[in-house]
Amino acid sequence: MNPYRKYLENSPLNLDDRVALILEGIRGSVTCRPDEDANAANVRHMETFFSFLAETFPGDRLQTEVQHIPRKRIRTTDRNYIATVPGSSSQQIVLVAHYDTWACFSSDAPGADDNTTGEEVLKHYLLRDLCTEKPPALSHVYLFSGSEECGTRGLISQLALIIGLYLVGYAISSANWLYFLLALMFFPCAFYRLGITGTRHYIDCLSDEEKSIIAAAIAVDSVGEGRLFIPENEMGANFIRALVPYQGSEQLNDLLEEGAHLNGIKYNRYLAGGTTDSVAFLEERGVPFGKNKGGRIPAAAMITMAPGKASPLVFGGKLHTRHDTPERVYPEPIKEVLTILDYAFSILEKGKRPTCPRSLAEHHYARLYRLGEQLFAALKDAIEPNRRNINSIFKVSGEISNQKARLKVGEVVWWGVETTLDKEMHDFSPNARRVSVDEMIIEDSDGTVHFAACRGIGRKLKAWISGIWGGFERLIGRYSFLAMFITAFLIAHTSNQLLDWVVGLHPAIIKFAVTHYVWVFAAMMMLQILLLLRLFTRELPTAMDNAYRHLNRADNLLSLRRIHR
Repeated sequence: MNPYRKYLENSPLNLDDRVALILEGIRGSVTCRPDEDANAANVRHMETFFSFLAETFPGDRLQTEVQHIPRKRIRTTDRNYIATVPGSSSQQIVLVAHYDTWACFSSDAPGADDNTTGEEVLKHYLLRDLCTEKPPALSHVYLFSGSEECGTRGLISQLALIIGLYLVGYAISSANWLYFLLALMFFPCAFYRLGITGTRHYIDCLSDEEKSIIAAAIAVDSVGEGRLFIPENEMGANFIRALVPYQGSEQLNDLLEEGAHLNGIKYNRYLAGGTTDSVAFLEERGVPFGKNKGGRIPAAAMITMAPGKASPLVFGGKLHTRHDTPERVYPEPIKEVLTILDYAFSILEKGKRPTCPRSLAEHHYARLYRLGEQLFAALKDAIEPNRRNINSIFKVSGEISNQKARLKVGEVVWWGVETTLDKEMHDFSPNARRVSVDEMIIEDSDGTVHFAACRGIGRKLKAWISGIWGGFERLIGRYSFLAMFITAFLIAHTSNQLLDWVVGLHPAIIKFAVTHYVWVFAAMMMLQILLLLRLFTRELPTAMDNAYRHLNRADNLLSLRRIHR
């Protein structure tokens, strides 16, 4: 039976049933006929799905379009598929996923995770819309984009660029500018547009007015295995933007993170590399979050990643290989993605966040602020290094005497997921000023919560070190590719200096190095590559993501801490 018809027969579905239908759709969407490659099959499956939509949902309830990608932009598939469900408002939520796939070392890759998972998530929400009697509050656009993958030309361009970068590093470390001149031959690749060309073409075909009504664009890519990532910044699809990545849309990212925090979903913010369709929206000027004309179109991405998953060079690697099969797509990450997207759709359309996600007794750190004559208590629910902290700002009333505040709690006026209480309070009101107290006793109908300062030079020193280290980690996260390039250069330069020192220790070592030069050089290169792989895939991304932990710890150390009496 066609799994998509089950939406018509069984709607509404619980979360587990929704995931089961998505997994069934993934299994059916990666099948190839003997006479076609993977992307020919991808196009055939999309044509079949859109034919099903046309037959099942005629009329104005659904608008569909097949958009052909210009020849110069084709990397893999040559068209976009667009389905629009008009809403009560012209403002749009765009959900985008690429349906093409690509393999590095074989003619085909099933692409079950990358990106049939995203494709089926989009089909799921589209069919849910169509099975609902009322139109959505905002118009929903489902963009199944082609040519997101860079294809063979993109891989060759990337390899040529890597060679050029290596030659630059070698020229600097050896002071031989002949290598620098040779590197210039490879640098036209730095300006080559790699993937996401289908989404770029979609955006280029929009008028300024059509761009201005996009309230949010969310890309779903490879969400079938591993820890969830909501990237804080995203590398572009060319070298220049890899050096200085696009900053994500803070409000939209916060919205997705809220959905994770409220549902106990762990996530990370930094990926070692790669790009997805949300970058194409971030490149355009639009209306951020439906307000303040002149900013970028608000865009974010949801990706899941596991160690080795993204690299076809690592044992057990999956993406862009024949190992990307439905058997390695798991329900849990898909369930997490649906949970967060449900929350995002609800807030974007209804505009109402939960009033009070945490009770007073669930908070562990506090600061007091004043805005005019009104006092506010900013409270954090985290016990460090909890990644799911939620900050609540309560209106309070009471008296302050001898650095001690006795307060009665009022309504919650704001809450969010910022790392520090100062930043959360600034988001609520930039004019609020912190009130210095040593104790806060806050009462509500359920009892009293007591917060007190923990003094000591050691605590301040730990806070200072954590703040400096967290700031450094956030900096390398913002310029992740540049940080990795500098790391690669330092390793190459240090290795050359170390080799020169070792060879100079004894004439016998010089003789051995000259006699076995090829093996010595190969061994040095292999060690450098292994070290770089470890740094690029594990250590640096972990350090970037730990910025949250260290900045959060610094904030906690300087805040009032809850005490139990």
